[in-house]
Amino acid sequence: EQAVNLGSPLVMGKRITLLQDGPATYEAMFTAIRSAEDHIHMQTFIIDDGEIGTRFADLLIERRSAGVQVSLIYDSVGGLKTPQSFFDRLREAGVAVLEFNPINPLDGNSRTLRLNNRDHRKLLVIDGHTAFVGGINISDTYSSGPLSGRSRSEKRQADESDTPNGWRDTHVRIEGPVVAEFQKLFLDTWEKQDGAELASRNSFPALSSRGDGIVRAIASTPDDDESPIYLTLISAISRAQHEVHLTIAYFGPDPQLLDALTDAAERGVEVVMLF
Repeated sequence: EQAVNLGSPLVMGKRITLLQDGPATYEAMFTAIRSAEDHIHMQTFIIDDGEIGTRFADLLIERRSAGVQVSLIYDSVGGLKTPQSFFDRLREAGVAVLEFNPINPLDGNSRTLRLNNRDHRKLLVIDGHTAFVGGINISDTYSSGPLSGRSRSEKRQADESDTPNGWRDTHVRIEGPVVAEFQKLFLDTWEKQDGAELASRNSFPALSSRGDGIVRAIASTPDDDESPIYLTLISAISRAQHEVHLTIAYFGPDPQLLDALTDAAERGVEVVMLF
């Protein structure tokens, strides 16, 4: 079995709240942003110029006007459909905006030659003590709840409507000492992408235990030769004794993952997948 170098410690004292869809995630994030007093660090693949994107922009600008440092990283490919006027409005309000691996060859950035090196990370850190991470982008696509929570008539109306059903994905809110690890990930990306120097803030406040759980923040980047997240997933499935419950937005397994899942099922492990 291949050893996995994760580069981050196991941290005790976390509290995790599961956010099962876009509406729940957005409301929790809005509440956290409104409470920010020192800084807001936000990283996303997509931030659309729609109703949800505008609500985020309005809140970020409001907190910036209140003296909170606000920094945003968005992916160049993920932001292709978002007009520059959306980001200009944020910049003019004092929000630090950074485009990840710009695809415009005129910017002189050598990273533009690596078109497929994209940033799919969705991360929000509030005042260094609360983090949000998961699979939900900032887009109206995620703004409707899952069909599973609707009545039969509501499902029928949704199926017959010209409006496409919303995407279903999962996010989590994390509190406790492990938030410092997520903070490091954001600041590391900001530095490696040549972001402007951020004003000195209390990025790493003293964090008390918020529970008795143990968690590790595992990061992968486009520059990694191998994905620590993928290798950890394979290792966990291979070692599972009772159950493997996997939820994933995109499922294109390679032979190694298929073998790990089928081997687990054959040895009596309950394997349940949602994709």
